[in-house]
Amino acid sequence: MKTLADILPIFGVEKDCILSKQGDTTVAYEVQLQELFTLSDQEYEALHQSLIRAIKILPAGTVFHN
Repeated sequence: MKTLADILPIFGVEKDCILSKQGDTTVAYEVQLQELFTLSDQEYEALHQSLIRAIKILPAGTVFHN
């Protein structure tokens, strides 16, 4: 039987980063979008383009979960 520690091999938390036993570092950010239908078409398009640009500059191995 596998334990949770076997499935999620977390070494510890340091400076708000999760460190795994395999050497991976995880940093979490929360992105909050505007309430639905509160932006004009132009404002929504500008927000969308900004989000796309921000995602494109993330380093390899980054996971963006929506």
